[in-house]
Amino acid sequence: MSELPAVTEEEFRKVSDFLYRRTGMLFTETKHYYMQRRVADRMAFLKIASFATYFAYLRGDVDREIEKFINAFTVNETYFYREEHQLRCLSTDLLNERVRPCTRCGELAATRGSVMDHIAERLFGPVAGDVMAVLAIVSIAASVSAMTIAGPRVYFAMARDRVFFNRAAIIHPVYGTPAAAIVAQALWSAVLVLTGSFNSLFTYTGFAVVLFSGIAGIALFVLRWRRPDETSPFRTWGYPVMPGLFVIASAAIVLNALVRDPVPTAAGLAIILGGLPLYVVFRHNSRKMGSG
Repeated sequence: MSELPAVTEEEFRKVSDFLYRRTGMLFTETKHYYMQRRVADRMAFLKIASFATYFAYLRGDVDREIEKFINAFTVNETYFYREEHQLRCLSTDLLNERVRPCTRCGELAATRGSVMDHIAERLFGPVAGDVMAVLAIVSIAASVSAMTIAGPRVYFAMARDRVFFNRAAIIHPVYGTPAAAIVAQALWSAVLVLTGSFNSLFTYTGFAVVLFSGIAGIALFVLRWRRPDETSPFRTWGYPVMPGLFVIASAAIVLNALVRDPVPTAAGLAIILGGLPLYVVFRHNSRKMGSG
């Protein structure tokens, strides 16, 4: 057996410091002999005669030498959750205690509150459920903020068309916003939040949004049918298939909401239908004023 090339303390320190800076792996003095053998193996494989030459080769990472040296120096094995008793502990203790109770579909389907709150509470305890509830409140508040911005513009447009209360068309003299419409929307949002549960509000508002989105899709077909020669500012890809699929999907969601949660959905539908008589009255008065 050929004699191993000597690796001095200084040379060992150079290699270990270099590898620590490059890889984060720390080789202590107890690894001196093992490093000497691996250095000898690499030098023999590369046909390099001196340590100084090899260290320059290693430091330059020629032909990915750092990776090859680390692979030669380490065993490249891990025993994390590979032994039978570790896997048994994972499956019988951790999964039974934490994960499996949260994956029962029947239990989740029967949950009346937020599913995320329920899962967080089962996984990490009551505090995690409370944290998720707070995050849900923040998310709902953000949605209310968005609707407070978008909704009043609908009232404003309706008032300008004389199919809603005239006060909704008033513009704030300083900020240039429909102030009265914004206040009305904010008050209505506050009433809904204070009087309804999360599920009922989600069903009620979601039902209304999807319903009117589907109606808007139908209006596109009506517009194209009544005014086929009118120039469109832009065209949507896939017409009429894509808008048709959107209308069908919206109708399916609305029908599912009526069957699954009839009470809040019916309440939302009643409020929407309650606006039809007001629309007829405003429309009639608008025509009278126009003819007068």
